[in-house]
Amino acid sequence: MDRQIFSETEKLFIIHQVTENKEILENKKTKDGTTIAKNAVWEKIRESFCSQGFTPKNIKQLRNVGII
Repeated sequence: MDRQIFSETEKLFIIHQVTENKEILENKKTKDGTTIAKNAVWEKIRESFCSQGFTPKNIKQLRNVGII
């Protein structure tokens, strides 16, 4: 198993991004483009994360940080 290590700063950044987008990310519906919207939010979070100078991660790694 390839376990990813996140610094506290990285975790706080992800928490902040998820909190800002929690209405979309916590939506339980699967219709009306909700899945597409969720994927778009995760891509935006990934881009923001990488632009901060953190070690680049993919969406799957960010989603599995262990805080969500």
